[in-house]
Amino acid sequence: MNSVSTHTFCSARLLLISLVCLAAGVTTACDDGAPNDSGVIITPIDEQIEIGAPAPTIRLNNPDGDLVELKDLRGKLVLVDFWGSWCGPCRAEMDDLREMYARHKDRGFEILGVAIGDRFEQWKQMISDSSLVWQQTFDPSGSTGERFGYGRRVPYKVLVDREGNVIDTNVSRWGLDKVVDELLD
Repeated sequence: MNSVSTHTFCSARLLLISLVCLAAGVTTACDDGAPNDSGVIITPIDEQIEIGAPAPTIRLNNPDGDLVELKDLRGKLVLVDFWGSWCGPCRAEMDDLREMYARHKDRGFEILGVAIGDRFEQWKQMISDSSLVWQQTFDPSGSTGERFGYGRRVPYKVLVDREGNVIDTNVSRWGLDKVVDELLD
């Protein structure tokens, strides 16, 4: 098989597996409570953040060590993306996020990446290798994700409106571009 055929076959197989799991009610979770490559155990939580309520605080460092705060993005529609360089599904959706960001960034859309339970150098390498041009922050303990009710599953996304309130949690990448487009109109 050549590389295009192999890629198409693997993509089709992944799609089929995902559809079977979805039909069976199984969700994908990169973290099952066991230590990831960084040795961090991310524990599940039971609370969910309330739709319409102010989003929890995010105060984390970017790759340059500068402080990034969610409140500084008020006035923009923000997708908070919890991910890890060790998470295959997280890596698989980066192309879609990159395309969505390019289409909407000039219309008041921002993505705020929050790396959970990662090693610093692996995280920085993933940002570089994947050309992640939106804001990225580093949360090796996972405490920010816990405040957002991520329930130890990544990728996990929360959509935050221009006033800083939660629009939706556990947002799927499927159909997300259309939702963002409608919210920006």
